Amino acid sequence: IRGPKPWGKNTIQFKGKHVTDAITDLSLDWMENEWDQSKPFFLMHHYKAPHDYFDNAPRYESYLADVDIPSPASLWEMTGYGSLATRGDQDELV
Repeated sequence: IRGPKPWGKNTIQFKGKHVTDAITDLSLDWMENEWDQSKPFFLMHHYKAPHDYFDNAPRYESYLADVDIPSPASLWEMTGYGSLATRGDQDELV
């Protein structure tokens, strides 16, 4: 998350808070307290690039656990397609 130092050292840590909650709180805080409403703005609010092996917030551990989500017919058509980030290390995301 953006901090006051140059790129590479501009890290802010939030202890006890999941990264998605920290990013959301920062965005909301900026809109509520920092945004100069007399000027146009662009707020880029995203959580992560589509890389695997990331931890979700504990509140999502059983989210959709009892819901059947069918796989689309085209799910397995293009094996080996895409980058490691979109396929997964062992193609587990395709």
